[in-house]
Amino acid sequence: MYLNGKKLVEIASQLNLPEGTVRRWKSTYKWGSERSLNKSERSQRRKGGQPGNRNAVGHGGTGPPGNKNAVKTGEFETLFFDALEPEEMRLIGMVQPDKEQLLLQEIQLLTVRERRMLKRIDSLRELEECAPEEEDDEPGVISTKVPPGMTVTKYTAGFEKGKITDLREFTGILGQIQAVEEALTRVQARRQRAIEALHKFGYDDAHLELIKAQVDKLNREGQDDDGEEGVEIYNDAPKEAD
Repeated sequence: MYLNGKKLVEIASQLNLPEGTVRRWKSTYKWGSERSLNKSERSQRRKGGQPGNRNAVGHGGTGPPGNKNAVKTGEFETLFFDALEPEEMRLIGMVQPDKEQLLLQEIQLLTVRERRMLKRIDSLRELEECAPEEEDDEPGVISTKVPPGMTVTKYTAGFEKGKITDLREFTGILGQIQAVEEALTRVQARRQRAIEALHKFGYDDAHLELIKAQVDKLNREGQDDDGEEGVEIYNDAPKEAD
């Protein structure tokens, strides 16, 4: 949002968050430097292929915008609030805000990351349960068969010596599930540590309030002890005879 030119006030209003929280995100994640970097990149010649060249024609190139073919486990998948699904935004709304906004944001994003990884595991298990249909190879047609228990994780196509070339890389579904589960365990551990740290902040605040109350009580008792005490005078002189 910010990189697209939106103001912080507009972002806070759209996400239904305090403006101070959005400003803290800008400072923490250096949004301003990213915006200036984007502006400077437009005026500089980028490395690699330049606009208009056709060196990569027939070699597949990169995937279409928005695809997640390169996402393997989702542990390090980049998350931005403007790219979250409606369910994920509601999930974030369930976490009650507190003054430790940075820890809270980390818990929110780790919660969304955990959900996405669980959905990825479910999708892989569905693929594992679906048996591939048998297809007869036709002459001159590239086979699209996928070995049982495998998925295509990389695909390139092009022309070589006047013929269509097709290169596919397969990865075992079981291995992918295990990789995501291992990454999920690490993400859940990070989320638990963040929650414990957030609770520690709350405990420390309550402990400080208790100490402050005890100090105030001691100060009041000390002031009472410093007050003037009454003095009684006894007359020990013998009385004169009348």
